[in-house]
Amino acid sequence: ETVQEVQARVAERIAELRKQAGLTQQQVAERAGMQPSNYQRIEYGGQNLTIETLVKIAQAIGVSVNEFWTRKRGKSAPPPS
Repeated sequence: ETVQEVQARVAERIAELRKQAGLTQQQVAERAGMQPSNYQRIEYGGQNLTIETLVKIAQAIGVSVNEFWTRKRGKSAPPPS
């Protein structure tokens, strides 16, 4: 599994959780204190994420960071290396 594959899977999960929370990309970006364009790149898998950014996004969405590693079928995705 490549870094890009893990990044894409986490980005997909972030988008999924955001939508489940009924939030727009703009709302999450504002709550996380980031530029909307940067947040959009994250959701599209085009930006590397720091732990700090993951925590801010999780707080903005209202979930635990652990949720980013859990697939909806209950399987865990490995954390990025």
